[in-house]
Amino acid sequence: SDQVKNAVDGVKTFNEENYDLIIDDTVGSHKLEAAFIEVMRQVYEAMKPALVIFVTYSSIGQAAFDQAQAFKQSVVVGAVIVTKMDGHAKGDVAFSAYCNYHS
Repeated sequence: SDQVKNAVDGVKTFNEENYDLIIDDTVGSHKLEAAFIEVMRQVYEAMKPALVIFVTYSSIGQAAFDQAQAFKQSVVVGAVIVTKMDGHAKGDVAFSAYCNYHS
């Protein structure tokens, strides 16, 4: 797909220019669409990243756990970041996401 090709081309260019850190953002996708998860798997396999960081919003509650589960089945995640923790009673999603990756 174009997303996979763009990611691979970008990593190749940045590696040639000796960048130490390359971030491939998935553009805030919230839905667990099978096609999206498959693209992430393909990007992961093509890029062979040293570290994958799963970033989610605390405000989406249980959906964050579901996302974490889907990603865990597709790629190896080395870190979890939970954002938008202020003002939400759904902050326990951080614990759920963390436990999902470490179980």
